[in-house]
Amino acid sequence: MSSRRTFLRSGSGVLATGLLGGVAGCVGLDDLLGGSDDPATDWVVDPLVLDANHVSFTSIALSSVADHAQHLRTEDWEAMQRSVLDAYDFVRFLPDEVDRYDRVRSRGGSGAYEVFAADVDGDRIARNLRDREYFSRGEYEEFEVYLDDGEDRAVAFDDTHLVVTDTDRDPYRMVQDVLDTATGNRDGFREVDEDFDTLVGELPSGDQVVAFTRERPEETNAETGTFRNNVASGFSTDVTGEETEMRLVLVFLDNSDVVEGDVDTWIGTDSTFDTIRDVDVETDGRTATVTGTIRTRDYGETL
Repeated sequence: MSSRRTFLRSGSGVLATGLLGGVAGCVGLDDLLGGSDDPATDWVVDPLVLDANHVSFTSIALSSVADHAQHLRTEDWEAMQRSVLDAYDFVRFLPDEVDRYDRVRSRGGSGAYEVFAADVDGDRIARNLRDREYFSRGEYEEFEVYLDDGEDRAVAFDDTHLVVTDTDRDPYRMVQDVLDTATGNRDGFREVDEDFDTLVGELPSGDQVVAFTRERPEETNAETGTFRNNVASGFSTDVTGEETEMRLVLVFLDNSDVVEGDVDTWIGTDSTFDTIRDVDVETDGRTATVTGTIRTRDYGETL
């Protein structure tokens, strides 16, 4: 049984940290999310790999956004490029060379890693790593693997992906776990966590996606976007030109925990929603979904 309530609003822009601030506590392409064969979520590991019970996942389809860069504010587009392209000094990609950038971080544990889906120049990266005192650990799952001299970072790459791990534990073991997950030799987050799998199943493809699980709140404070037994949340954006479509999904422990009136209260009191047009709310099973439209020139505010 599903229900829907539509809110018609005018305005532009959406502050993603405002939208997810209450439900997240804190958070950070084509065919990005929404299918069991999805290449992005295949890289999301079991949280135990990061010594955690929960992880947050962020993904940006940079080359897809680049196709609409003329509709973005210049400072926003430059900031997005810097956040992805200037992460490491041993590799330099152009915006249209990065099909997807993923970041996975532990929530309450240790460790994080990043994945670049791109046209990788392995010979150049290997030279740059050796110049920075990284040393080769040979191949694993057909990926070249390098460790830094302090052995707290691992870098792995083939022709189409670059993986960088940072951890307090054994970085070589961590990069093995990430690659085993991506190749299907180890269960990933979707296989071991029903809440994350439900969330991913409700999020469509998009140019930016954030998804995470969390410890469930014991009480509801609808005005701040905190909901009892909200176990997973996420959003996706799809830049279509001058406009960008947004989808926010909340997953609850049980169908009975979904209180549409609480979501309505959140939308009616949080000023962030005043700037989203055509806000629509739908509940179905143990999920609540909020959709709306923003002007692409305000897209940077969602980062």
